[in-house]
Amino acid sequence: MAGSDNSAARLFRFDSFEFDRRALELRRSGAKIKLEGQPLRILAMLVERPGELVTREELRKQLWPGNTIVDFEHSINAAMKRLREALGDSAEAPRFVETLPRRGYRFVQPVKPVEEAVPQRQKRRYAWQAAALALALVFAGAFALDAFGLRARLRNSGQANIALAVLPLKNLSGDSGQDYYADGISEALITELGKIGRLQVLSFHTVSRYRQTQKPLPEIARELGVDALLEGSVVRSGDRVRITAKLFQAAPERQLFSESYEFDARDIVTVQAGVARDVATRARIRLTPQEQERLASARRVDPEAYEAYLLGRAYFLQYGPEIPAKARMYYEKAIAKDPTFAPAYASLAELLTGRPGFFPVAARVQARQLAEQALALDDSLAEAHTALGRISKQEWDWARAELAYRRAIDANPSYGVARVWYATYLFCMKRFDEAVEQAERAQRLEPTASYVNTMAGMAYFLAGHVDRARATWQRVIDLDPRYALAHRYMAESYLKERNYEQVIVILERALTYTPREPLTLAALAHSYARAGRREEALKLTRDLVRREASGEAQPPFATIWAYVGLQEYDEAFARMEKSAAARRARLPWLRVDPWLEPLHGDPRFHELVRQMNFPLKSPQR
Repeated sequence: MAGSDNSAARLFRFDSFEFDRRALELRRSGAKIKLEGQPLRILAMLVERPGELVTREELRKQLWPGNTIVDFEHSINAAMKRLREALGDSAEAPRFVETLPRRGYRFVQPVKPVEEAVPQRQKRRYAWQAAALALALVFAGAFALDAFGLRARLRNSGQANIALAVLPLKNLSGDSGQDYYADGISEALITELGKIGRLQVLSFHTVSRYRQTQKPLPEIARELGVDALLEGSVVRSGDRVRITAKLFQAAPERQLFSESYEFDARDIVTVQAGVARDVATRARIRLTPQEQERLASARRVDPEAYEAYLLGRAYFLQYGPEIPAKARMYYEKAIAKDPTFAPAYASLAELLTGRPGFFPVAARVQARQLAEQALALDDSLAEAHTALGRISKQEWDWARAELAYRRAIDANPSYGVARVWYATYLFCMKRFDEAVEQAERAQRLEPTASYVNTMAGMAYFLAGHVDRARATWQRVIDLDPRYALAHRYMAESYLKERNYEQVIVILERALTYTPREPLTLAALAHSYARAGRREEALKLTRDLVRREASGEAQPPFATIWAYVGLQEYDEAFARMEKSAAARRARLPWLRVDPWLEPLHGDPRFHELVRQMNFPLKSPQR
C-alpha cells in the first residue's frame, strides 16, 4: 500500500470501518461513530497515504496553520488520543496508527479506496457541504483568534462534551488518617459532575495516582487527554468543613475559577452539588432542567453517616478476602445513622452484587431491596440502577436487566462500571459490536482500572478482535500482576486456539501471585486434562472439591470447569443444574464461556440454554 495515491477517493474501508472523507464520518459495521473535528481530518490525511509517514509538520501546516492560536503539541496529542479511542487502537500495540517518535504517524492497516458514482443531487449536496466547510474554516479561524468576541459568545451554545479530571483533593488537616475523607469527597464530586451530560469525567481510580504528584497541570492534562482539571483541598475541624476548588483550562492554560466553601458537615452533599453547578457555569455548560432540579434537591446528611459511608467506599475500592465484609459493615452503619441517605443503600447493593463470591446467594434478595430503596430516595443514582441490572441478569430477566443498565448510563454517562457491566450483558446476549462500543467508552473513563479493562478485553475477544484483547489484558497485567482475572482471560484466548501449553504457562504464572485462587486452579485443571496431563488435573480437582466440602467459599464453576476438562460431563452437568436452580452469576455466560465449549454438542447443554430463554433478537432502538 505504500506510495498509493488515494486522493481522488471519497470512501475508504479498512478492517470493519468505513470512512467518508468528504462528509467526515467514520462508521463501524454501518454504525456511525461519535467523532468529529481534527481527529477525522487527521484520519483523512493518513488513509490517503496508507503505509507512508505523515509528518507532524505536514499535519501542523494542514490542520493547525500558523495563524491559529493553539498549543499544537497538546492539540495533536489530544486529537490522536481521541482518534485511537474511536478506532479501539493503542499507541503501544498499534493496529491502525503507528507513532514514529518525533517524526509523525503511519497508517498500518490495509486501506481499500471505494470509487462511487455520485448522483447529481448528491453532487449538489457535496457542493453545498464544500461551501459550508470553507465558511466553517473561516469561522474557526476567527474563533481561534477570538475575532469579534466569537469565542466568548459561542461557548454558551457549543454541544461538544468536555473531558474533565478531578484531581484528588489535598488533605490539609495535618492528619494522614483523614486521607480517606479527602478521597471520598473527591470521588463524590466526580460522581456528581459525571451526572452532567455534557461532561465526560474520568474515574477516581484513574486520577488517584496524581495524589502526591508534583507534575505541572498542563502535563497532567496531556497525560489524561482532558480539556480541564479541577483541583483543590479539604480541611475538617470538628463539625466544620472547608473545601477549596480551582478549575483550570488545559490549553491554553488558564484558571477559570477559584472558590472556597466553608460549611457545616451536615451540608456536605449540598456543597458538592454547588461545586458541580459552579464548574458547569464556568465551563459554559447549559444544564438541562432535570440537571438543575437534581442539583437543587441535594439534602443534608448526618455527619457520622457520611463518614461511615466514605469509609465503606474506601474499602470498596480495595481487594482482599476481608475487604468486602468491612465495606459492608460501614455501609450498614451509615444506613443505621441516617436511613434517608440514599448513596449508602446504593453502594451496599452494588457491593453485594459486584462481589458475589463473598456473600451467600440469598444476599441477592437483600441487594434488590437495597437498590430499590436507594432509588425511592434518589432515582439519579447510577450505582443502584447498575446493581438492579446485574441482579436481573442473574435472574434471567433479560429485558429488565438491559433497561436497568441503560437507566444507569442515562443517570451518569461517566460511570464506567455501568458501561462495562452493560458490555458484559451485551456479549452474553451475543451482541458483540454493541458490547465493544460500551467497553470502549468504559475504558475512556477508567483507563487504568483493572476490572474495567479486563472486561473490556473480553468484549474485544468475543467480538473477534483477539490481538486487541491480548494487548488490553497485557496492560492490566503489567500494571497489576496479581490481578488473576486478566491472566485467566489471557489464557482463555489461547484455549480457543487449543494451545494448551501456552494456557498452562499463563495460568501457572498467575498462581505464583495468587496460589489459592479457585477459578485459576480450575482453569489449570481443565487445561492439564486437555493437554493429556490427567493425573495433575485430578489432583487439582480433588483439592477444589475438598475445599468446597469444608465450607470454604468458592465459585461453583470452579469444579464445573475442572470436570469439563476431565470429560466427566455427568458430574459437570449435575453441578450446572444446581447452579442454574440457584441462579448463579456465571450462568448468563453459558453460550460464550470458552471452558464450556466441549459441552456444546450435548443435548443437556441445549436444554439449559432453552430454559434460560435468551432473547432471540436485539431490542428495537
